[in-house]
Amino acid sequence: MAGIFSGKKAVSMLVYKIYHIEAEVIKAHGEYNNR
Repeated sequence: MAGIFSGKKAVSMLVYKIYHIEAEVIKAHGEYNNR
């Protein structure tokens, strides 16, 4: 039970990190286009 929970937590952290990186890339891209 605990193993499944920690696995789920790891997956959600990974998704959060990927989403955050993607948001940073989109933001940087937007700033580049605004120049």
